Amino acid sequence: MGAALIGLLIVCGVATTGALLIAQGRVAHSYDVLHETSLVREDVQALRLRVGIFIVRGDRASRDDVAASIGSARARLASLRALVGSNQAQKPLLDQLAGAFEERVRSSTRLMSTADFSAAIESRARAMTEPAYQVVNARLMDSIDRMERAEELLLAERRSRQSGILLVLGITLCGLVFWAVAILARLRRAAHDLIGELSAAYRDTALSKAELEAFIDASPLGLFHLDEKGLPTYFNAEAIRMGELVTEGGSVADWLASVHPEDSDALNSAWHRLLRTNESLEEMFRLVRKDGSPVWVESHLAPVLVENRTTGFVGVCRDLSERKALEENLFAAKEAAQVTLESIGDAVIATDAEGVITFLNPRAAVLLETEAQLGVGMPVDELLQLVDEDGEASPTSLLRAIAENRTIDVIKPRRLVLSDGTRLDIEDVAAPIRNRQGTVIGGVLVLRDVSIAQAIAERMRHLAEYDVLTDLPNRLLFEDRARQALHAAIRHRARVGLLYIDLDGFKQVNDTHGHGAGDELLRQVAACLESTVRLTDTVCRIGGDEFVVLMPEVSDGEGAMNLAEKIVAAAQGRFSWHGEPLDVTFSVGAALYPDHATDVIALMRQADHALYRAKQSGRNRALMAPEAANTVSV
Repeated sequence: MGAALIGLLIVCGVATTGALLIAQGRVAHSYDVLHETSLVREDVQALRLRVGIFIVRGDRASRDDVAASIGSARARLASLRALVGSNQAQKPLLDQLAGAFEERVRSSTRLMSTADFSAAIESRARAMTEPAYQVVNARLMDSIDRMERAEELLLAERRSRQSGILLVLGITLCGLVFWAVAILARLRRAAHDLIGELSAAYRDTALSKAELEAFIDASPLGLFHLDEKGLPTYFNAEAIRMGELVTEGGSVADWLASVHPEDSDALNSAWHRLLRTNESLEEMFRLVRKDGSPVWVESHLAPVLVENRTTGFVGVCRDLSERKALEENLFAAKEAAQVTLESIGDAVIATDAEGVITFLNPRAAVLLETEAQLGVGMPVDELLQLVDEDGEASPTSLLRAIAENRTIDVIKPRRLVLSDGTRLDIEDVAAPIRNRQGTVIGGVLVLRDVSIAQAIAERMRHLAEYDVLTDLPNRLLFEDRARQALHAAIRHRARVGLLYIDLDGFKQVNDTHGHGAGDELLRQVAACLESTVRLTDTVCRIGGDEFVVLMPEVSDGEGAMNLAEKIVAAAQGRFSWHGEPLDVTFSVGAALYPDHATDVIALMRQADHALYRAKQSGRNRALMAPEAANTVSV
């Protein structure tokens, strides 16, 4: 019944409101038409005044004002026509009004074009008062009056309809109100019957009370009740077990006496605040059993309000002793973990599942040159700027470890870019953090600065591949580059040149000036060779006073010999010891791949033979090895 009443009220309200809105819209339309008609009247009057001003002045500004008035009136008539639309009663009147206005414009135009502005002002004003001009103006004003009167009649009719709708709406609502009163009366009788049924149900409550008390005593929570004065009236079995509390007949003082002395003041304050404000009490405190053992208790106590009057208090208490023991163990474990993380030599960063940093240990803060609290809350890839060996940005492995739910160990070092542009070689290991259910809830990233180790490894590699005295590639690196050059020559069908160089007079320098002079001479020879060869050539010291020059992509034997002779010439008067010139020259043997040999060892042997022949021929010269029988044309 109530739903039907509400539905009917909604339907009636929507219908009457819609009708009222339609009527109101039509009334508003009539007001719009009257407003536009009034604006047309103002424009016509302004036109008449501006024509008069033009007749008197005859200047261009006055003519422009007349044109502006005509344009404004025409715009108003267009707006009025849009409002009238296809209204058969108003359209003829509007057509008459538009025709009268255009006739008025034509008469004004004729008057302005035929006026004699050289005559006296009185003569020009007389032209404006001609009967024909006045008749046209009167006809136009009459059309405007008829238009306004017709619209005023239509407005009165529409307002009458609106009043009728309001009357129907009032009658309808009154009827609905009477109907609602009748329905409420029926509901009152139904409520009376319901109260009778509740009285019967109340009698069954006594039977259920005993069962409810049994359930309460079986609860793992301590439940109790206090009267309005705070005197205990009920404790279930669990509440008594937790603190050997007083039972019925005791007092709040007796109950508080079992609270640990360190917690009694806070609990007393909370109790008095509850009495004063009727706000719920939520406290955590310790109870002391008769044997002296403490029990951690979390208690919630709320007032029972009946008609805004406190009739008592109900409370729930829970034994937190086991949880407290776990918390202490967890706290101890957390402290141990914190000490471990703070003392560890690697940078440790923890994030949530989205890669937002939640923890940085001190080593991470030092490595990243930031404060730990500033880094917390930042995305890990925003704080850590990593690049690969090519200098391209390289994201951390942490987000990948979280996404793939596995440990990612990046063995190949990358570089960490610091705020000042410094780059450190680091190794990083990332692993997901899972909860008890195995769900990934975050990740941990461990960074290790291996810059020193990388520098040591680079130095060791350099010592293994370069001559200590001259810093030129040694025999090991030379053979590797020579094999690469030969492989490239095979692919591109090119030649490779090899120059074998020996110092003439090196032994005399050592014997005359000592080994210090010999070492200095070798350094000067290395500098001489590097400044003489091409940028693509490789100069190596393979032992003693012997050097080789590897020439990839040499065109022919003539090109190799040109460089060999250039080297021989570069040694002339080039070397000295403490200002004293050293009489040292070069003997050079040259060989080509594949003209003289097809592998590195054989190519060196051919160049060495050519060198031997150069020395036998008087030294200080370069010779090409004789072409081998197995020459391969390129």
